[in-house]
Amino acid sequence: MTVYVESEDELGALAMKLLTEDVITNLAISRSVVDVREYIDLEVPIFYIEVVPTKRIPRVEVKDVLTVKETGTGCFDVEIVNERYAPQLLELMWSEFGEDNVHQIERNRLKLTKINLEDIMNLPIGEMKKNELMTVIRDMIFRIVPIGFRVIRNLSNDDKIAYIASENPILDEQIQWIEDNVLSRQPRELSIDRTELIPERETKPRRIVTYKEDII
Repeated sequence: MTVYVESEDELGALAMKLLTEDVITNLAISRSVVDVREYIDLEVPIFYIEVVPTKRIPRVEVKDVLTVKETGTGCFDVEIVNERYAPQLLELMWSEFGEDNVHQIERNRLKLTKINLEDIMNLPIGEMKKNELMTVIRDMIFRIVPIGFRVIRNLSNDDKIAYIASENPILDEQIQWIEDNVLSRQPRELSIDRTELIPERETKPRRIVTYKEDII
């Protein structure tokens, strides 16, 4: 994964790069992100960010997330074995089977009625892991967008998740300018590194203090 941040203010760009890397690390998605590219101009002001997620996202199968036990004709006890998917699965089943036929006994246990086993096994959950990743990436982006940049436009497509943000209304001309002057070329590396913001600590000889000696 590589993070590129471009700005006329390189120190500001470096600070944004370090923030982005920290957020990605905290959300544990570094292996799920290929590239992050950002452009910021505080004079305009405008902020652009795009994230390219990995395409190697395994599809989820029903057997990966549910155990199903038939208790009678059209009746099933269902356990959600991966609780992280519980909210999504419950919403999906309510949508597919109707709320009257899906009863939540516990957070991860459901009772289904008037349903065929085939319908359960054919639940459209293949993209669930991908959808989860997209949600986390959007969360990441909104943690990074500068405070006060409340005007946001979604520029995402099938290949990337992208947003542009500003304190002011965003004009089509501004989006076009970024496409023509930033995105049309390869990203540029910063000429400075984290030591410009976080100087290495000076190492000093360790002082051994004897009992009851004052430390000045």
